[in-house]
Amino acid sequence: MGGGLREIERKFAVDPGFVLPALEQLPGVAAVSEPERATLEAVYYDSDDFRLAQNKITLRRRTGGQDEGWHLKLPLRAGEREEIQRPLGAADTPVDELTPPDGLVDLVRVHLRDTPLRPVARLVTDRTSIRLRDAAGADRAEVVDDQVSAWTLGAAANREQREQGEQGDPSAGAQPAQGSEGPSAEGQRQLWHEIEVEHVGTGDDTSLLDEVGALLTAAGASVSPDASKLSRVLGPALARQPRSEVLPSPGKLRPRSPVGEVVGAYLAAQVQALLAADPHVRLDVPDAVHKMRVATRRFRSTLRTFAPLFDDARAAHLDGELRDLAGALSAARDAEVMVEYFDGRVASLPAELVHGPVAETIDSQLLAGQEQARTEALTMLRSERYLTLVTDLKDLVRGLLETSATQPGRLAAQPARIVLPKLVGRADNRLTRKVNAALATPPGHERDIQLHSARKQAKRLRYAAETAGAVFGPDAAAFARLAEQIQELLGTHQDATIAQGQLRQWGTSAVQAGEPTAFTLGLLLGLEELRARTAERDFIDFWPEASRRRHRRWLQV
Repeated sequence: MGGGLREIERKFAVDPGFVLPALEQLPGVAAVSEPERATLEAVYYDSDDFRLAQNKITLRRRTGGQDEGWHLKLPLRAGEREEIQRPLGAADTPVDELTPPDGLVDLVRVHLRDTPLRPVARLVTDRTSIRLRDAAGADRAEVVDDQVSAWTLGAAANREQREQGEQGDPSAGAQPAQGSEGPSAEGQRQLWHEIEVEHVGTGDDTSLLDEVGALLTAAGASVSPDASKLSRVLGPALARQPRSEVLPSPGKLRPRSPVGEVVGAYLAAQVQALLAADPHVRLDVPDAVHKMRVATRRFRSTLRTFAPLFDDARAAHLDGELRDLAGALSAARDAEVMVEYFDGRVASLPAELVHGPVAETIDSQLLAGQEQARTEALTMLRSERYLTLVTDLKDLVRGLLETSATQPGRLAAQPARIVLPKLVGRADNRLTRKVNAALATPPGHERDIQLHSARKQAKRLRYAAETAGAVFGPDAAAFARLAEQIQELLGTHQDATIAQGQLRQWGTSAVQAGEPTAFTLGLLLGLEELRARTAERDFIDFWPEASRRRHRRWLQV
């Protein structure tokens, strides 16, 4: 299905009488289009406790302009969002019966759970837009001048009215509220003037946005403190809402920081990565399943490597739930990777060595259960079990951060510079033991199993070093890269070992059926055996260097 449109923009607050400077004077701008004017009306939807807004997500229904419809905006990074659009729906639907499309609600279910969506704000924007064009006549940026009127709705308006009643001092210049308290309540009218500058076209070159921003700032504009129009209109109501849906940020980490704070920050990043991947997995965006699986692996690995920081029963439960989540995602992802690899392998063979429809045969075998695998993955993401897991992961992180800050006698409160090297060192020792055991075993199936176990431990060591990187800097980062090299060498060996089993099975079936593909499948089997042995040899050659003490000096406490 694919994802949405990437939106890269800069927002600026300006005075009511602000006038755009001459933008055609900017380098690279050959022409400025004629102004286009439109009136846009948008109703924003959220839960009563602003779960979407807390996560910098907006969901609106907008009429007017060229992109009427339902718009879901997901944060990417500072100044960038992804916009997913859906049609308005039936034109004759009464306003009070409008509800967001199920497909968009599904994309934010992980945040909402079963909490209903309601209108929380209404905006009317008088927009004047122009486009900046280069010498070839291509649009490079759009600059919009917005005069905004906004009202809070529903629960947010009710709070606003109660607070104003208690204070007896309405905001200067605000218009009286309309309607009584209740779902249809409307807050006071808010007015403001802002400028948005948005990147147009493909590529990541945002230099023109920066140049426009500098010119606007020189003319009296200031960078907007609000990430979106919604965050501005909700303003105080959003600020006063307990941020139950957002994990706390521990701030700058140092060697003396509590180890629980450092590990908690790493785990919080994995939760955020999982949440960011969630809508893209539902949309079947390429690589989204991989990103979610990596987040689950990192979290599981951290639970194991830093086990002394966690309650045993709680950690074991979360480990099992994360394992099952990764398992539900695995089939779809593994098939995608194997199809891409084998298609490349077959394409690289001389034509005279490809007998029969080899690529088609392999693809049909690997993709036979692809649709079922995707269904199983979506079933997991839509289950109460998954939603509970996400809540439990957040609670674990909050608890770890709280313990490190309030219980000085606990291990989590001890300095990271003391605790981290010991726990990372234990993970390193486990890797050494696993490698030594594998190398002491004769080549063959048993050694393959032990090398696979060593690969998994190398991955845990890499993640542990990444965690320590926040306070140990380049030394830990270099050690993480070393562990990644080990992981990749042993990963190639494992991939080739798995491929051998598949090719052996397919080749045997082809021989029994008298199919010409048997020859090429056998050839591919031989190549995979060679790949496995080569990777094993490369690892054995690399291990003496990888195991040298000089890479581990930073672990000496």
